[in-house]
Amino acid sequence: MARTCGVRVGRTDFELLILEGSVKKPSVVACRRGRIPEDSEDPQGDLIAAIKDATRGLKVPGDSIGLVVDSGQAAFRTMTLPFDDSGKIEQVIKFEVESHVPQWEIDDVVVDFHTSVSTGVESQLLITVMPKVHLGEAITIATRAGLEPLEAEADSSAIVNAAWSAGVLSVDGAQVLIHVGRSSSSMVMVDGGVVRTMRAAHIGADHGDDETSRRRLLRELTRTVAGMQAANPLDGIYISGIDFAGVVGEEIDGQPIQVLEPFESADLPPGSSASNFAAAFGAAIARMGGGPIKASLRREDLRFTGKLERIELPLAVLALLLAALAGIWFVVLDKELKPLQMDMEKWLATSNTFMLGDAKRGAAGRLTQPSSQLVNLVKSMEDGSDDPFQDMQRVRQRLNIEIGDLKKKLGQNTDVRKPHSAFGALTRVLDVLEGLGIEQTGYCSIRDVKSNFRPGRGTTKDHVEVELKMSFFADAGSQSGVVATTHLDNFRDAVLARPWCISFPEVKSETLDNGKGIAVENIKIQVDMSILDDEEMEA
Repeated sequence: MARTCGVRVGRTDFELLILEGSVKKPSVVACRRGRIPEDSEDPQGDLIAAIKDATRGLKVPGDSIGLVVDSGQAAFRTMTLPFDDSGKIEQVIKFEVESHVPQWEIDDVVVDFHTSVSTGVESQLLITVMPKVHLGEAITIATRAGLEPLEAEADSSAIVNAAWSAGVLSVDGAQVLIHVGRSSSSMVMVDGGVVRTMRAAHIGADHGDDETSRRRLLRELTRTVAGMQAANPLDGIYISGIDFAGVVGEEIDGQPIQVLEPFESADLPPGSSASNFAAAFGAAIARMGGGPIKASLRREDLRFTGKLERIELPLAVLALLLAALAGIWFVVLDKELKPLQMDMEKWLATSNTFMLGDAKRGAAGRLTQPSSQLVNLVKSMEDGSDDPFQDMQRVRQRLNIEIGDLKKKLGQNTDVRKPHSAFGALTRVLDVLEGLGIEQTGYCSIRDVKSNFRPGRGTTKDHVEVELKMSFFADAGSQSGVVATTHLDNFRDAVLARPWCISFPEVKSETLDNGKGIAVENIKIQVDMSILDDEEMEA
């Protein structure tokens, strides 16, 4: 579900409206408005604080915000160009309109256009000219308040989209739309659903208590209606924005001035009506893609830039700096590596001469019968080396291979391990028993002994299994069994403490017939003789 936001920012007031749904069925989610004192010492800061306070707790769609600015600072012109290509119009519109706005430097304004009529060979344009200073201030206020707008437009175009959504723009009639601001009011003439002209009058709601101002506004409306030159009869005059006393209900050319209510059933602030939010509503509808006018005042240096676009230039500068630093570092490292390269080349040549000798100088090498593989490898390096360190590693690898071959021929190959000795494993177990002495094991006897080699299967490696049948004697009265069991545990703990012991499971014991000791059957000790072999080699 689409969710958009429209916000109108004036000099001392604002309106904000959030929509969700679709263009055909928009639903107003929230409406907020506020105003700061006219004599504020910091009007911009106070207005930003007021907008922040109003939006607190609202889910504002940050990527779909439309800004509305007062049209009192804008100028509206109509113009005909002899082509209808929008790309060409964009290229020439600012130069074409320069002579029509002599009050401003053309570089100090933004120019937007709306094509009223296009015949295929020419275009009738409705042009909006807005000073960058005025527009930039409104954009800054909205952005600093956390509502950075994707696009901006004048209130004159916003109320057209609001009236379109309200269904008051008929194709067989003409309408006049009025939006009242604080210090100015905008007027739009629509004929047959086509926007014909726009104008602004410097009279607004701040003059609403003045009868002269009321008459002046009505006179401006009468002039507007009289100069319409519409092809269709006038069937409606609609007013929106800030309430202006004594205007609604007045008749002009037989048509009463009516309030433009662009939406219904919304939670409006106290003392507010839907008409007050018409401009903000029109901006939100435009962000949904609705309305006949697609205004775009955010142009040139005021155009909207995303977060990535804002850091593109700093990132590019940083990349250039990193590239320059990398180049400098490469040059410095290259200068440092050249002497090392020369030293390694000398080292390689010297070591090769030491091994194989130098026939030109009559120097014999240390190797009396070098292999052909080693000689060929060294010869391949005589014409120079691109990487002397790597070449030395290759020579070293070749020497290690030949040393290994010689060890195999001499029977010193450590890759072939001796077979596990069943007698050796039994000897180690009995050595532990003897080493404990009578203090740890008391008097004991071995009734049967077996020692067998067990080949590895699966994850189990080769080992020797020693089987013992033993008796442990003790003469301690009623505690004889306990003392004998302690002697057995001492023997078991001592064997388990040896690194070559794989396992020594607990076994059951039976009390001797005379009650002076225990008999133990099926003691099975697994011994890893490869660890014994390693200890022997270390010794």
